Amino acid sequence: MRNFKRILFPVAFSPECEKAATDVAYWARRFDAEVIILHVDHTPMMVLEGVVVWEPPSTSASPALTNFAVEEFQGVKVQRLLRTGEPATEIIKYVRNEGADLIMMPTHGLGLFRRFVLGSITAKVLHDAPCPVWTSAHVHERDDAAVPNLSSVVCAVDVDEPGVHTLRYAGGFATGMSATLTVAHAVPYVPASPEGNFDQDLRMDLIKFAKERLAEMQVSADTNGTECVGAGNVGEFVAHAARSHKAGLVIIGRGRKGGLGRLRTHDYSIIRESPCPVLSL
Repeated sequence: MRNFKRILFPVAFSPECEKAATDVAYWARRFDAEVIILHVDHTPMMVLEGVVVWEPPSTSASPALTNFAVEEFQGVKVQRLLRTGEPATEIIKYVRNEGADLIMMPTHGLGLFRRFVLGSITAKVLHDAPCPVWTSAHVHERDDAAVPNLSSVVCAVDVDEPGVHTLRYAGGFATGMSATLTVAHAVPYVPASPEGNFDQDLRMDLIKFAKERLAEMQVSADTNGTECVGAGNVGEFVAHAARSHKAGLVIIGRGRKGGLGRLRTHDYSIIRESPCPVLSL
């Protein structure tokens, strides 16, 4: 399991970011990590020959950044940075140039920022980030005083070789957190045939194959998680698995390290549907 020593926490001063601060502070204390709280002022000053010229950092943002989640981060090493530009670009630029082991960000913003966070910012960060990304689509629904519960972890995988990488990582994470591990996989939905039996037989064959393959993958990954296999919509099934096993975190792969194939096309639906935060590798 990768040891998180520098956590980048992009903030928009929204209620969602304020609630996510509890999770970020928990992870920082758990991994003895430094937190970089980054606010990107994305107000353009003008466009010259197709090039966006950004306003200098807003003076009003500085007090907000200074006062953001001070109580939550007591005892945690914190840097507070103000940048200007396109948010996703600045987030990725920081990770590549200055380094971070983990990005933690809710998928909802506030006001004008909301349309960026729900659309391009999260998508770009998930696509381009060279490090794991923690997201939470439903952090706004949680009790303010809720403490993250990482005693149960669900790992959603495809039954391919990249999935073994994701499973091995999830197993190490679960062991390090003394958490139970559930391995979830959804086989494709099989439309009903006129006869009514063929689709059921095929579905059972797919589930049987998936269970056998998951057993092989667990041997390769040196894990011993509970296998949860079903059929249908990937996002809904993973959410069901998370609820059924009272998971506090879902781990998925993305890009070349475990996110190729059918699961990769459902990354965003998993993030949206999951009742708990999702860690995308």
